[in-house]
Amino acid sequence: MPGTGYDREAERIGLNIIPGRRRLGLIVFVLSVLAGMLLASWAKAETLVAQPQMTDADTLVLSGTKFRLDGIDAPERNQQCLAPDDKLWPCGEAATKALTRFIGDRPMTCQDVGADTKYNRHIGRCSVGGESIEHWLVREGWAIEFKMHSDGRFADEERAARENRRGLWASCFANPRDVRYSNRSNATFMGQCPSDIEPVRNQLFGQGVWIKAKVFAMARQVMTGLRGIYHTEGCGSYGKMASEPDGLRLQLFASAAVAEEAGFRKAKNCLK
Repeated sequence: MPGTGYDREAERIGLNIIPGRRRLGLIVFVLSVLAGMLLASWAKAETLVAQPQMTDADTLVLSGTKFRLDGIDAPERNQQCLAPDDKLWPCGEAATKALTRFIGDRPMTCQDVGADTKYNRHIGRCSVGGESIEHWLVREGWAIEFKMHSDGRFADEERAARENRRGLWASCFANPRDVRYSNRSNATFMGQCPSDIEPVRNQLFGQGVWIKAKVFAMARQVMTGLRGIYHTEGCGSYGKMASEPDGLRLQLFASAAVAEEAGFRKAKNCLK
């Protein structure tokens, strides 16, 4: 009996060499992959419009979705900077408040450009009144270009902010990423810093009590879905842990919120 049109087409592209059941399974698999890719592209292109809730100057929640602003890095709320009069000032809180004032009661629009599964959030490009939030933050000196992810999009704004000493650039500050991960020894300092940087290093990294986080072995990370556990000063084992990060099993964080965002949970022997 002559083959059907499907059989002839299958023979033309080579599917006829696969037994019937396996052929059907292959077709179902291919269709499921294509459907998944289509759904992913729809999710990636999703755009939300609402009044945001600010976590800090580069992280916000919009309509229940947590966004990290694309291509920039701003200080955490608790980051300190050194003013020209050698006094510490809460530059992280100042950056958050500056953005909050700029947004006011206007709705924000965020385009979801992809999931950041490591930190259970999405990467967003956001705007208010047609103006890019990311470009505004860098132009006003409240954020720096995150060069690993920016493709040079903010180079001109950052140069202008630095030259005109706007926002953070009016003071001496450590790269927000270095503060976030307690990279004390190799931190990059920016802005109006003195030639002798060691006293500044002690001032900007010697304030407060660090959160100590123990990194799980890879097998345990896979089993628990966590990177590890963190210990605060009220935890029974806090004093027994090392005080300097080793880059492998011990990390330091500026706050419990940052540690949790990085995939750590609080140790069970900690005081409430």
